[in-house]
Amino acid sequence: AHFSRDSIRVFPAGLRLGGHATLGNGWMAFGSLAFEHRRYGGTDPTFLTTRTDDQYDAVVGVSYLLRPRVTLLGQLSHTLNDSNIQLYSFRRTVGLVSVRFNYY
Repeated sequence: AHFSRDSIRVFPAGLRLGGHATLGNGWMAFGSLAFEHRRYGGTDPTFLTTRTDDQYDAVVGVSYLLRPRVTLLGQLSHTLNDSNIQLYSFRRTVGLVSVRFNYY
C-alpha cells in the first residue's frame, strides 16, 4: 500500500505492540511500543535525495476509575523520528492528563 500527497508517494511498514494490566482498586497500567519505516517515492527536489524515515514510539500510562464511567488518565509518550534528511528528524515527549466520561 502507498499514500500520496502532492505527488510524493509514501510506502510505510511498521509494527505496534501494546498491553494493559489491572493493578487493583480501580487502577490500570498500559503501554505500547511502535516502529514505522517510511520510504518516500522519488527524489526530494530541495535535498536531491530520496527520503526515508524510521519512527519509534513508546507510551506508558495509568488510569484510575474515579466512579462508574469516569476515569482519570495520565500518559507519557515519546517519539523519535530518524530521517536521512536532518530537517525531518526530531524527538518529542508529551505528557497528558485527562478525564474520560463513558456514556453507554
